[in-house]
Parts: sequence; C-alpha cells; structure tokens
Amino acid sequence: MDAPPVQYVKTSDDFNIAFSVVGEGRPVVLVPPLFHHLQLRWRQPDSLARALAARFQLVMFDGRGTGMSSRGLELEEFEDTHLVRDLEAVVDYVQLRKVVLVGAGSSCHTAVFYAAKYPDRVEALVLISCKIDQGLSPAAPVMFRQAANVDWDAFLYEITRAGKDHEETLREVEDLKRMVDPSDFAVRTRVLSSIAPELARLNAPTLVIHPREIRTPSNEDCAEVASRIPGAQLVVTEGGEGTNAVGDVESAIAAIVHFLASVPSTAADDGQAIEPVSNLSSREVEVLRLLASGKSNQQIADELVISLNTVRRHVSNVFDKTGVANRTEASVYARDHGIV
Repeated sequence: MDAPPVQYVKTSDDFNIAFSVVGEGRPVVLVPPLFHHLQLRWRQPDSLARALAARFQLVMFDGRGTGMSSRGLELEEFEDTHLVRDLEAVVDYVQLRKVVLVGAGSSCHTAVFYAAKYPDRVEALVLISCKIDQGLSPAAPVMFRQAANVDWDAFLYEITRAGKDHEETLREVEDLKRMVDPSDFAVRTRVLSSIAPELARLNAPTLVIHPREIRTPSNEDCAEVASRIPGAQLVVTEGGEGTNAVGDVESAIAAIVHFLASVPSTAADDGQAIEPVSNLSSREVEVLRLLASGKSNQQIADELVISLNTVRRHVSNVFDKTGVANRTEASVYARDHGIV
C-alpha cells in the first residue's frame, strides 16, 4: 500500500504540522512519538499505523520538530505540553468532535494531556508502554544524552542495535536521522514533565498495554499508570525487544480491537466524518507550497530537482484537485489550509 497523501495544518503558535488520513471505519488518532516521519513509518510493513489503518479510519501526524513538520525548536520557548497544540490543530482541522487516541512510549504523555484538557472530546484512550515520568530511563547511562550532542550516528546506533544485525541497524539509523535532528532531539528530551496530576482527572475508557519484553517502562510502571486512571484496564501483550515501544503489533492490535468493541462509538450519532482537504500527494503539497511562496515553475523544478515538465504536470494536478483556476487562487488556498 502506498503512503497516504500528506496535508498540512498550522498550529495556534505557527508550526506547520504534516498529517494524513487513511482507512475506513471508526476514527482513531495515532499520536506520534519523538522519532517519527509519516512516510518512513508507513513504509514499515509491521508498523502500528498500517495495522490501525487496516481496521479503522486513521489520522496520523508528525509532531513539531520531527518528520515532515516544522523543525527548529527553541528550548527557552518549548514545553512538552506544547505538543498538545499539534494534536489540537489536526483534530480540529479534520473536524473530529470525538476522538479515540492511541499513544505509544513518549507520545502517551501528549495523549493524556489532551484527554485531561478536553474530557468531552476523547471517546477512548489507548496507552502503550506508558510511564508517569517521561524521558530516558534512570538506568540508561547519562552519557547517552551527552553522546547525542557529540556523535549523533553513534548514539542512534547504540539505541537501535538490540536484536538487529549490523546492516539492519545502519538502515534504521538512517531512517531515524530523517525523523529528528540532534538539536530538536535535545529540546524534546530536556523539557520533560509528569502526567501524575492528569491521570486522576481522566474520564474516558482507557486501555493500558505493556509488551511483556519491554523493560522500561516495566510492567509495574504501566500498572501504576492504570491504577491511577479511574476504570482503566491493563493488558500484557507480546514482544517489545529493543527500542520498540509497541511490541508485537498483531498482539497490540488484537487488544485494541477487543477493547474498542466494548466502547460505544458516538461518531455515527454525531454525523461525524473526516473530510480531508484534498487528495493532493505529498509532492503536490510541496509544489503548492513553493508556488504559493511566489516561485516560478523553473524555480520549483530547481529546488525539487525535477524536470520543468514534471512541475507543470504537478501544478495542473494541484489546480484540478483543489478547484482553483490560477496561481493567485492557489496561493489563497494554500494560506487558508495551513500549507504556507
């Protein structure tokens, strides 16, 4: 299955957030972890995103500082609760009145912050490998974080290599380098907070999953999270070797499907539907953004390293798919839809 088209929405503090909508059925929002890139994650045949999209209508996105979204975070201005703004922007843009949120690892905190802030908008919550206090494990050497600032490749190799051969590890390292750069990684991991105050305030049906082979967070960590959320369920699934927060995807999906079957969906009652802005491909979105910035077809071709004829074809497709008649209207469309 090809990667779904990428769209953009602007947050309340002017970050461009890349997102995609794919699949059919009950709407589910996958909250992204620190290492994320829409198209790279989709390329993985055993990804949680693919498994969810095969069963639900999936909304997924890249958080600020990662993937195809805006980069260049400022430590002095950043708090991890700012990541809730990315989720707010996407949910509002696709007009979801009720959401099922799925988070894994570090993204669980964003899901919990959102659920505590908007209790009437969260239909259900799934937290995989969640611990109350975020960040690197206390058992992880402090030098790991220091190494990230000194030798990024070596750091990524070290956190990736468990259970993989050398060539496989190198391929994954190259993917991780495209997901986040060391400066944004430093900002995202140095500004951490606890979700302890929010847990008791949650009122959505909640499933906490612990893949049994994951050591951090431990089963006790996940059990502590579940014990603090009224009515939450804890399920132990298979897998979790190395840095994989989800564990065995099919085991996790089975637990999620079983859990959501017991949670009534209000989407049909509300007439809720996801209506993507358009069916632009990721390349067409890039062309539209450059077009809206005032670049000529030749300048777009030079920047994207493609032929002039290819640019003309993309521009024609953009006009057809968005219903605009000229470059001026296309620029207005791009501004109205958060693409520029």
